[in-house]
Amino acid sequence: PEEIEVTYESIDPVFQEIPTKEEIEDFKTRYKINGDFILYTGGLKRHKNLRMLIKTFAILVKEHGFTGSLFILGAVRNTMAISPYIYYRSEDLENYAKLKKVGNRVRLIGFVSRKDMSLFMHLARCFVSISLYEGFGLPALEAMTSECPSVLSDLGAYPEIADDAALFVYPYGPHRIAEALNMILTKNELRERLIRKGRERAKFFDRIKIAKRVLEIYQEVYDDYRIKFEP
Repeated sequence: PEEIEVTYESIDPVFQEIPTKEEIEDFKTRYKINGDFILYTGGLKRHKNLRMLIKTFAILVKEHGFTGSLFILGAVRNTMAISPYIYYRSEDLENYAKLKKVGNRVRLIGFVSRKDMSLFMHLARCFVSISLYEGFGLPALEAMTSECPSVLSDLGAYPEIADDAALFVYPYGPHRIAEALNMILTKNELRERLIRKGRERAKFFDRIKIAKRVLEIYQEVYDDYRIKFEP
């Protein structure tokens, strides 16, 4: 093509909703949440680097004294062709967490509704994804919209999506990743700055603005076709 224009995705508006006190209490009861937690969402494919995430979490607990949990959302759909070369199995991740002495602190939740995912995002102390590649990085946008500060892989699409509204890390360095997580957990000024920048960055992905631009592109393509090809 002579010209390519990039248009971005947007997110479910549920992530913009501020949860009520009643919703939070019900949510914590249903998921048995009684302390701080770090959140990962994005599925269980192996390029999501989840063994490294669990290893990092173990370092965060042992070397930085984090007393909360790591919640991993996602599962393998029953309709998917399951391959051990593509997906982590939940039981393998659980066994690895036990091996790293954090088995009682790593919780694999499985699939949740969009509303519950929004609640997880709003209540998490931090969102983390150290994926080895991302086509877009929707969870990062969901986190920014939910005012949840993030630690993200410096590979793939995340730097383009989050810009300066997250801490970026090399996804193969567990000690450095743990340090970045600890900074967000303990440095309030940094935390507030990332929340503020994330809130502003999320406005760039306004769904109405994106939809209007897509329609404009279709119209431009159609008009160009009429000029060039109609008799």
